[in-house]
Amino acid sequence: MHSNPADPSSSTPPLGGTSRQWSKGTGVTGEDIVSILTAEETKKFGRLADGRQYQEFCDELSRKNEERYQAEHPESVYVVGNRKYFTMPFSEIHLNPPPSDGDCWGPWKYHRDIFTLCYAPRDHHWGYEIDLERCSTSAEMLDWIFQVSNKVEWCVNREDIGQLIQALQDLMCPQATLCSFGTNNKTLDVATYLRKHTESKSQKEQVA
Repeated sequence: MHSNPADPSSSTPPLGGTSRQWSKGTGVTGEDIVSILTAEETKKFGRLADGRQYQEFCDELSRKNEERYQAEHPESVYVVGNRKYFTMPFSEIHLNPPPSDGDCWGPWKYHRDIFTLCYAPRDHHWGYEIDLERCSTSAEMLDWIFQVSNKVEWCVNREDIGQLIQALQDLMCPQATLCSFGTNNKTLDVATYLRKHTESKSQKEQVA
């Protein structure tokens, strides 16, 4: 009999998981990976509160860029009725920086060193891990999404699933890399792609 995964005092892992560290970090494999984190493991992998919320960060950069442009080019602002609008050339539009190790999408946290998305809400002492290297085709990615969707009763809520899809979009751009024009004949070298298109903590610190 498995314990309640929301109960931090549980001594047995829920639903076929492991009471050790994150599966990929220790070589443990399995479709359904759940970990009850010790204090040491919590410190090692970090919690949601420690991570930068990637979408909020990008939205703030975009807002500041728009405010800067409007201040420098007041002629770009015009009013229709009681609504204010402005025009901006494409060359001035802010492009989002690449995601970085430790970035978060709601409760999902990206670990670049092992290419995983880890579900670790603030108020839980356990986590759920998605191995991004097992999202190398559109079918594999869909399988993960719907596998997580089936865990609503005890693991995630509907908003968390939306955050997961946004994370996969920002990290892997699946419409371009996996399923362009509705085809399912692409295989992505996920590790190579993420090394190229996401940043390590040291790279993020250099930019900051």
